[in-house]
Amino acid sequence: MDSSSFGVITKFDTDEVDNQLNDVVIEYFEGCDFKDDLLVDLRPTSDDFKSANIGFRLDFSLKEFSKFDCDSLIESVADEAANRGLRYLQIKVRSAELLDVLLNGKPWEDLLIGFQCRIYRTPNIYNSEFWFYFTNVYIGNSVVRSAPITINE
Repeated sequence: MDSSSFGVITKFDTDEVDNQLNDVVIEYFEGCDFKDDLLVDLRPTSDDFKSANIGFRLDFSLKEFSKFDCDSLIESVADEAANRGLRYLQIKVRSAELLDVLLNGKPWEDLLIGFQCRIYRTPNIYNSEFWFYFTNVYIGNSVVRSAPITINE
């Protein structure tokens, strides 16, 4: 799997990317100060947008972030959002590109501009507060990490 960061192409092993995402995603969001009536269903995917077995449930109303097995959901994240009166945003994103954004504190809008993700939302609104925060506020050195995380080569 190829990913580019600052113009440098690096070859990532798919299993290594998945392992890094497991370590990085929850910590990344726990460090943010974003709060909204929004439930995000974040699904890392292969380059052809086929979902992996793992997803991340990001509840910004309660600031609760967890990993889940996509095959064993009893209630879908979309149904949970509807039942709780929250907006729902599903982001299917290429795994290596997601990892690049998280590790390097890049703006999330880069994922939209580069066609690295597919979006589904209910209601069908832009969720501008989410995109503004993770594109303009929680980037670069403002991203909180307990320890530096890098791709093992």
